[in-house]
Amino acid sequence: MDDVILSNQARCKLCLDEPYSAFQHDYKHCKCGEISVDGGMSYLRRGYKNKDNLEEMSIVIDELTFETAMSALEWADNNNRNNLGKLCAVFIALRSTGFLDGSNID
Repeated sequence: MDDVILSNQARCKLCLDEPYSAFQHDYKHCKCGEISVDGGMSYLRRGYKNKDNLEEMSIVIDELTFETAMSALEWADNNNRNNLGKLCAVFIALRSTGFLDGSNID
């Protein structure tokens, strides 16, 4: 199964800027030019002058976890849950997959 990129972002440890790439070929760099991000939700590409100055901020989940969360959102929507109910349904689904237990963090 493939991974699903939900957010393509990094933080520069020098200027504290957090460039975000929203779509494929959306090349962005931090204010001081130390790091860059590219790829949007299609791929993660990083550029840097010194790798130690790059802090990864992207959110990437496996396809099964993504599908489980989307199914929970669809269920909540179909059952007329308010926004809080929809959010709770997604968090419960993420917990059921083990995503929220910290085991997915490098």
